[in-house]
Amino acid sequence: MHDTLLIVFIGILAVAVLAQSVLFYLMYRSIRALGTRFEDLGGELARHVESVSRGADSVMESVRGLAEAVRPAAGMFTESVDTLHGRVREIDNFLGEVTDMVRGEIVLIQDTVHTASSRIQETIEVARDCVLTPVSQVSAIGKGVRAALEVLFRMKKSPSRRIDDDPF
Repeated sequence: MHDTLLIVFIGILAVAVLAQSVLFYLMYRSIRALGTRFEDLGGELARHVESVSRGADSVMESVRGLAEAVRPAAGMFTESVDTLHGRVREIDNFLGEVTDMVRGEIVLIQDTVHTASSRIQETIEVARDCVLTPVSQVSAIGKGVRAALEVLFRMKKSPSRRIDDDPF
């Protein structure tokens, strides 16, 4: 009976460990998919910035040609180019901030996974202490009670056998 209880508790612990392993695997896949998605978004942003940069380069070339052709409008074109250049810098700064934010989020996710892993380890240790220790104590008490009952019943049976064996 004690073996059955021990097997049941071990089965429960095995199911809990299996469930935690499945959760870790799912978390791993989610984090990996999230990383892939961030890389895809970063690639898209880089392509957009590159196209904006190419556009800015072509606009700058056009503006330079017009500035040489039309000197009075050169000051206005210079301001437009400066504005466009400022916008490109703002986009570059924005991309830098997004990259830093994504890196920070990935660090937070890694910290969360590490914290979850350590808490699960603590949970397993607590479960082991809270389940296996009482089970072994109950088992020891049961063995002691069984031994005491065996000794008690042997003592009662032993005198009755001697009386039956004795012819007087």
